[in-house]
Amino acid sequence: MQNKGVRLLFIGCFIFFLQGCSILPAFSSPQLHSNEKEDPVTLIFSDPDRLSDEANYYDAVLAVQQDLGEQVTELVICDASERHIINYYDIDEFPAMLVYKGDDEKLRISGKHDITDLYARLEGALKQ
Repeated sequence: MQNKGVRLLFIGCFIFFLQGCSILPAFSSPQLHSNEKEDPVTLIFSDPDRLSDEANYYDAVLAVQQDLGEQVTELVICDASERHIINYYDIDEFPAMLVYKGDDEKLRISGKHDITDLYARLEGALKQ
């Protein structure tokens, strides 16, 4: 009987410990790009209240991808509710787009822009 109680206590502690593991991602790095990979990563910071301003950002990424051939950049979209990531990248206006190659920031643009401007700046950043 006592063995059964010890087992139940052990199983209960184990389950409690596993539940605590779900907290760990909150303490992980908010960095969305790798400093070691030289492949470009495009980060778009999205705010549901400004979706109409974002359409040109997505259209520019698609157009550059088509014109430069194969997938030239990994695309990561981050919601405005991810405050720790927004703070890490120092985003203060939405929408915003950053391009990284390794740890080098090649492009930072935010706010409302026409597709021609976004296309030119994104293409230039990806060709660097």
